[in-house]
Amino acid sequence: MSKLEADNIPLIGALMQDIATLLDPNQQETIALWAVKTSMVMECITTRRKPFYTRTECAQLRLSSQIPNRTFVWLGRYTGFFNIASFATDGWTAEPDHPQTMHAYVNTIVIKRLAMQTLTIHVPDTYTGAGLTIEPEAGAWDNTLINIWPTQPTARWPPPLSFSDDGPRALTLDGLRNRWSGGKKREPD
Repeated sequence: MSKLEADNIPLIGALMQDIATLLDPNQQETIALWAVKTSMVMECITTRRKPFYTRTECAQLRLSSQIPNRTFVWLGRYTGFFNIASFATDGWTAEPDHPQTMHAYVNTIVIKRLAMQTLTIHVPDTYTGAGLTIEPEAGAWDNTLINIWPTQPTARWPPPLSFSDDGPRALTLDGLRNRWSGGKKREPD
């Protein structure tokens, strides 16, 4: 894990200082690993419930740099008041004790000008659906966020639009951290 921290110092440092940067797939993966690792740590130190991330997922990330299945990571530019913050949200597709309930965990991390968001979805073994698409609330996400996991051929920092503390909901930190709370779930056709 100390190598992961060292590898991320120049990468995350450039992003949090708002330096225009092109990120290749290896750099995107390095940042995504750090974001997921940080989400795992923040969840463990801030929650009193059973952890979302399994011991296996944590061990696989630590031992073989494997990001959990059904995990997504985005980067956004933040121009608001906070210098450092972390916000977590749980979501379910049905009642938590229902055998086909899918559980999602969203963590939004802010470090100076950088906002990172991770989304991991756990699908129970009993789920019999053909597939599932989860959509966020409506917003300018294509202009405010850069998808880095799964990786892209090239990711360009910063995105065209930034998040702040006030203004239209989709352009606020509150809108970002809650963008999955009003999303829709649907079976594919």
